Amino acid sequence: MRIVFDTNILVSIVIAKKNSNLYKIMEAWSLDLFEVIISNPILEELRNTLYKTEYFTTRINSGTIDNYLEFVQKYTIPQNIHTEIKTQELIMTYGFAPNQEDNFILSTVVDANAEYLITGDKKILQLGIVANTKIINPAQFVEILYRKRFLLD
Repeated sequence: MRIVFDTNILVSIVIAKKNSNLYKIMEAWSLDLFEVIISNPILEELRNTLYKTEYFTTRINSGTIDNYLEFVQKYTIPQNIHTEIKTQELIMTYGFAPNQEDNFILSTVVDANAEYLITGDKKILQLGIVANTKIINPAQFVEILYRKRFLLD
């Protein structure tokens, strides 16, 4: 199963509480139960958010951030972006478009031919599907992992 995490999920995993959906996703990820695809723009946004946002710099020490970023790079498959998602095309197809700054995430899922995009962004979630990629939230993804018996109660 090939998935892409929106940056908001990757960032939130760092501070996930035990037994939360994000914590369960992290556990499943660390067991290689699915492939995580990442593009350079997602990785850059992750780095910038963790190292330059006061919320994270005051709550997480730089060593923990370094270790997490090493984990992300080790347990992801890099994806070059060739497809350009245009806001106007999204508006014509869906009647609206998420923030234009997030188009690189949609480009990543298209080029990766990902099965799922996991996001907490309400506007991106409203798209429902882009190309062949289903857009779901963390709770929905955990439910899929349970149904596939990747996770046990």
